[in-house]
Amino acid sequence: MALLNESVDFKKLDVRLVERNINRGVISQDDLDKALKKLPDDGENAMWVSVESLEQGTDSDSNGST
Repeated sequence: MALLNESVDFKKLDVRLVERNINRGVISQDDLDKALKKLPDDGENAMWVSVESLEQGTDSDSNGST
């Protein structure tokens, strides 16, 4: 039953529902802030691309080769 409870609690923080849940009092802004602070920083895993490279169909990390 704990797994189901954890899943329901996780859904309360779903980005598509969080504003509604705050307005309805299901969660507080403090609860949201605490949950966001617990998230790991995945910035090192990000790949930066430019709009120009997307338009040209090239990879922004490549050295001119596709």
